[in-house]
Amino acid sequence: MAGYNEGRNDGVAFWEVLCMWAHRRWMMLLMLLASGAAFATTRVEMLPANKTLILSLRAGETVQVRLPNLSCDAVYSLSVTVRNPQSLRGSHNGTFVASPSVFNVEPKNFRPVKGALHLALFRPSDRILLSKRLWWGDPSFFVHLQPKRSGDHYLELTAKEGEVTGVAQVAVQLLRLNLRPDERVRIEREPNDTPEDANPMEIGKTVYGTGDDVDYLYNTDEGKNGWDWFTFEWKGEPKLVFFEVDLLDRDIITTLKLYKQETTPDGKTKLVEYTQGKDPTEVRHDDQGDELLAWKFITRVLTPGRYYLAVRPNHPVYALRTAVYDVPPYLKPDEVGKADPQKWHKPPAKPSLSPCATWWTAATVSSTTRPAKGASAFGRKIRPTRRNGA
Repeated sequence: MAGYNEGRNDGVAFWEVLCMWAHRRWMMLLMLLASGAAFATTRVEMLPANKTLILSLRAGETVQVRLPNLSCDAVYSLSVTVRNPQSLRGSHNGTFVASPSVFNVEPKNFRPVKGALHLALFRPSDRILLSKRLWWGDPSFFVHLQPKRSGDHYLELTAKEGEVTGVAQVAVQLLRLNLRPDERVRIEREPNDTPEDANPMEIGKTVYGTGDDVDYLYNTDEGKNGWDWFTFEWKGEPKLVFFEVDLLDRDIITTLKLYKQETTPDGKTKLVEYTQGKDPTEVRHDDQGDELLAWKFITRVLTPGRYYLAVRPNHPVYALRTAVYDVPPYLKPDEVGKADPQKWHKPPAKPSLSPCATWWTAATVSSTTRPAKGASAFGRKIRPTRRNGA
């Protein structure tokens, strides 16, 4: 009897081990099938320079666009446009959405936009260089790009489940810009979101840039992302410099901050916000936190050194303008209160017209007035105007 029971227990143990082995094999098979399905929904397309690629994405699909052989010595423009934005949702189905840029809104009421189409630009085995969430209120992406390292880059597009209806038609365009080296300082180029990646610039030359790599509407990371960094070396005597961000929208929060590189006692370098020559009206309002500062125009008196300028444009297209002036005051100390207004403010000269302009003015007098017979301009006879055959 004891032997019979021992044999039965061995049989049960055998079937338990067999069932566990089969269960594990089954789970492995399911995992392989799942990974295969995920792989099937991720396809790879190639987009050479100076070409446009049209993609069709359904909810749950992911496409990786290969950008082959990008050169670190070249500047490119990269754009992504959803041709049928009505296929995108990502807006909380009409519920209240707000960002810190909206005044008189409690932070607890901020509602971030989910985004229907997520995109990310990266290099293999490297960090994500740029990313953005597209939805029907902001269905496009545009940047100027100068890679830090040459090689293949990838743009990954993911259509989120429940946020894309039907098929989203997406146009991706990559253009190589023919720019001379001296022209590149006039173009803002990504990646430049940190001081380490700052674009070189020249004071007095306008820089044309884009801030379309962040949400144009409802950016709940206001003040934390979307910064474009520039750097320049100032040499020579001190000068008063104006910095201005010029853009079309006047209700967009735009900020400029200037830093100067300083050396610490231990030989390291650090950036310190530079405020010498600051305009007295550049003040913080009571309801402005760091994310709401809006100084699109600042003044600084520059002394020799290395500077870093941080720009938060918050707009798809902007122009960064700078102008150089002498440092005030413009009168010598012994001239204060003694200046002759006639010396410093000369009356404008009378406008002088060329003989042709004067002749045109004399010949096109009011239609109700005829010049006197025999009148002349610069020695020339003016013939009376004939009307209706008179």
